[in-house]
Amino acid sequence: MRGAIQRAGKRLAKIKHELDNATVTIKTLGPGDDPDFADKGEPVAIVTDYPARVIKGGLSSKEQREFLPDQYDAILVIDTGIEIPAGCTIDATNINGVVTHYKRATRGYGYLSHQEVAMVLDTKA
Repeated sequence: MRGAIQRAGKRLAKIKHELDNATVTIKTLGPGDDPDFADKGEPVAIVTDYPARVIKGGLSSKEQREFLPDQYDAILVIDTGIEIPAGCTIDATNINGVVTHYKRATRGYGYLSHQEVAMVLDTKA
């Protein structure tokens, strides 16, 4: 039974990219000059223009108001070989060329074929 599940996971990993709807650039901050401030380093790209799927969460009926905030959660579905550290920024470019900026919200949950990482829309200018 376990072998059948692993074979199915490998087959899914091969066709997963047909479902991708975005390319992502994931960046984290490199080491800075001052060890007391970890957030002063230069951005370092982990991956650039990597195919992935972004799934946007919907609003529940109790969260729907006349004026909606410009903030929502989304899930990034990406290959398991990509290490996404805490505090990194994720720029997702959709199939129309529109770039949306996210921040990683949780540690990724890995499956045989992919990992899912929760993200929050980053609206700071």
